[in-house]
Amino acid sequence: MAKIEVMIVHDGPIRMTFDEHVQRFIDEGMSPEEAPRYTEILCGLGFYVATDRLDEFPELDLPNPSINM
Repeated sequence: MAKIEVMIVHDGPIRMTFDEHVQRFIDEGMSPEEAPRYTEILCGLGFYVATDRLDEFPELDLPNPSINM
């Protein structure tokens, strides 16, 4: 697994679909091969933070357990 030394973010809105995030990274210079995997990593990290620290983020919607990943 590659070591990520710098977190890359895009300048788009936060609430986007997975495919919209991937396309935004591609539009901003990431390769089409790298963008989906990088988006998966960021989504996983975001889900972990949101579910592990819900008390710190009351404005977030609770995760929907009926959604299958």
